[in-house]
Amino acid sequence: MSHIQWALARVDETLATEDLRSQRTVQQLVDSLLTLRGQSAKGVFGLSPRSLALADGERETLERRIRAALVVHRDAFQKASDAVSLVELQKIAEMCNLPELRLQERFALRCDPLGDTSSLTSEWNGLIARLRHAKDASVPLAWGRVAEFFVDDPPKKVEFGPPNLDALYEFALRYEQSSKQVFSRELAAIWTIADGLILDEMWYLAPVKEWSWEEDGLRIGCGHFGQGSLCLETADGTKNLAAAALVDRDDDGVEAYRYENFAALLNLLLPGPEALATNEEKPASSSEKAIRGVRKRPWWKFWSKGN
Repeated sequence: MSHIQWALARVDETLATEDLRSQRTVQQLVDSLLTLRGQSAKGVFGLSPRSLALADGERETLERRIRAALVVHRDAFQKASDAVSLVELQKIAEMCNLPELRLQERFALRCDPLGDTSSLTSEWNGLIARLRHAKDASVPLAWGRVAEFFVDDPPKKVEFGPPNLDALYEFALRYEQSSKQVFSRELAAIWTIADGLILDEMWYLAPVKEWSWEEDGLRIGCGHFGQGSLCLETADGTKNLAAAALVDRDDDGVEAYRYENFAALLNLLLPGPEALATNEEKPASSSEKAIRGVRKRPWWKFWSKGN
């Protein structure tokens, strides 16, 4: 069997499977296409570029067959209303210049318009206004309220991450497709203003691309303080991310602070008259010992800027 016959048979095998929505199969087709074009060394269905012997015209024949197979997989995603996979195919279409895979229109979100604040409560609109003011006017944030050692030694450099609406849209799309719930309009509004918050080259509130689901819920930053975590707890079945408790843990998983929700943290951190009324808020009693034990230490690069 010649190399072209072998490769075409591999393409046909990707179409003979019952699961035409396999991400692994689609990735294998893409890797093979990029290898054919000299843009990857991953191989054509595992066969290295150096070992691939194709006669004149066979390379073009194989590329056409791979592209046709990708369209078949695209149709399977469409039939299943798998918007997340179709958005991934859109990225492939742009990377590989495959107009046949490009989306004709954006998939609607349950939380659309993304970042809109018109349906939010007056409390949340007030917090968002304070965040915009802090960002636009470079107003210092009240770091001493969220970590004791910041009282005498505040961060030397604080930056707001530039908005990344594409990443926010993709996360919201994945969340809504998997949960069948509306993605939090409150979180969308915050991260539309700033894609994370950076302290001395380390992410405190992480960019959307760095969010991750963990056993307790959604991790949206690093906490006490450097290698710890900020996590919205959803293990209790909470559906509304904005209403979920926000827990700040150190790198040993010990709870340092517990906030009623994300709004409670923002109310402490952001400048404004509303923050003054909550100055009496203290760490959870169960973690007072852990708070007292926090030492000033280097900003270990858990989520370092630029990673």
